[in-house]
Amino acid sequence: MTTLVVASTQADATAVEELRARHTELGAALRARTDALFAAAAGGSVAAQAARREVQEFTAAAVLPHLTRLAADTLAQAREHGGTRLLAQSLAGQQAGIVGAAQSLADAPDPIAGVAAAGALTALTTAHLADVDDHLLPALAALPGVSLADLAATLPTLGDAGHGHACGCGGTEAAEPELDARTVPHAIRHATVFGALDAVRPGASMILVAPHDPLPLLAQLEQRRPGAFDVTYVERGPQAWRLRFSRN
Repeated sequence: MTTLVVASTQADATAVEELRARHTELGAALRARTDALFAAAAGGSVAAQAARREVQEFTAAAVLPHLTRLAADTLAQAREHGGTRLLAQSLAGQQAGIVGAAQSLADAPDPIAGVAAAGALTALTTAHLADVDDHLLPALAALPGVSLADLAATLPTLGDAGHGHACGCGGTEAAEPELDARTVPHAIRHATVFGALDAVRPGASMILVAPHDPLPLLAQLEQRRPGAFDVTYVERGPQAWRLRFSRN
């Protein structure tokens, strides 16, 4: 359940929602890559190695830089206030665990160990971002003199970090993934979809199942990444809309 935010300024209240959306997107992008690794592990070592490399590259390019910036700004500010000092210490410990999981993924001696390490990395990252969203951000937003708006402006976005996969490794593609957005809470639905689409490789595709014709989402996607996807309707209601997003 999302924690109610009582912020000292409207700018910080807006920043909390923006940061939560970024965290949802980041977590969904990592989870999609880990799911692809799970699927590829049954398809042979070449496919598994390619999928594992993609998890590693995305972690290095997007996840760890985001956490480093959080530590430098948000956690540093939290340590200065008695009410959030212990929480900041706990979150710093979580970040250390995530870094350790990323190293375990890099050092994994075989596909099974790689799958286990990727699963641990994703679980730790998801839990950490949830704790930041539900506990740290609301606490800091209520403190005068702490500007979450400034933090949101300096944090890196997903951008092109880790988008797609073009290593030429010859790995076989996993089955076309499907995201059923009907099961995702409305408040984080678009961010979850964007995160999942971030993991779609050039030349590959993903099926989205939506509870309605997702025209606002399509408009947002085109605004964020013009021409990145070709979209075709597989099914048009009335109970569900199924769309195929093919990465260019």
